[in-house]
Amino acid sequence: MLPQQLLMLQAAADALHDANLADTLGPRAGIFVGLLALAFGLTSPVFVKLMLATPKAFIAALAGLAMLRVLQTAFTISFKERFALGALVTFLVTVADVPIFNIGAPFWGLVFGFAASWLLERGDFAAQAKG
Repeated sequence: MLPQQLLMLQAAADALHDANLADTLGPRAGIFVGLLALAFGLTSPVFVKLMLATPKAFIAALAGLAMLRVLQTAFTISFKERFALGALVTFLVTVADVPIFNIGAPFWGLVFGFAASWLLERGDFAAQAKG
């Protein structure tokens, strides 16, 4: 259990005047939290050194893995109906981050995404115009 959970249980036991629960958690909870804090403090230099020695590529890979579910949800919502190809082209051009004529990639992403939709997804424009 987390220290916060133990403290909440202690407060709940005090509020309910449950002598058995309060007696059980009272001194043990304080000792347990103190030991956890002591262990955390003693081992933190080791973990800091390990984290500093971790290659940047590994940390970036972990961050990418953490973002997979978010990206999957965003792609599912963005690409499920109309203009899916235009949205994909916009995303890919923007992520490429290649400026053209000193104009940033987000601008070109919108331009190329619209052009791809205009050329290849004319049915989506017609369906949107009808309502």
